[in-house]
Amino acid sequence: MITMMHGKHLIDFTRALPELIAAALVTWSFLADAPKDSKANVSATGRVEFTPSRRATAAWLILAAFFVYLVPTQFRHMDTHSLSIVTAVAFASVAIAVLTSFPGTILIDSEGLRQKFWASKNKRIRWTDIVEINTGEKSRTVEITGADGTKIVHSRQLPDRPRLLWELKQHCGEQLPADFPREPISSSA
Repeated sequence: MITMMHGKHLIDFTRALPELIAAALVTWSFLADAPKDSKANVSATGRVEFTPSRRATAAWLILAAFFVYLVPTQFRHMDTHSLSIVTAVAFASVAIAVLTSFPGTILIDSEGLRQKFWASKNKRIRWTDIVEINTGEKSRTVEITGADGTKIVHSRQLPDRPRLLWELKQHCGEQLPADFPREPISSSA
């Protein structure tokens, strides 16, 4: 009887192992920086587009799907575990948070910046309305704030940070400190 119980626990652990490995790999991809060699897309009209990589997009969707998958799993165990409903709601909340935290595509044109999201409202800031630019060197984010409080964030999952900084310098140069951004920038596409 004791040998059988140890075998059952080993089987239960072995069944969950691929899910745990997949979750770890997806989380690693989710948190990874955009590849260093990925560049922003520049159209013939001069519009610059900073789109998340396919790897980041796939990781975000898989991670959200994983938490959505866990919700009905918790409801199946409602009769044996009293916290299953709370756990299911927590997993659903995490899935929603993952989907809404997906970095939006940033578009730059002659009028200003726009950030398009899947699951939330799009944002727009005209060049003349930019009041603050924060470049978080350790977090690898660039946060651009408009006069109305709108914030556009270039996160580490988006490509070509140097190109974004170059574009900001080109369009807002007079209002920026002379040593902006205090890191190398590039005009290459």
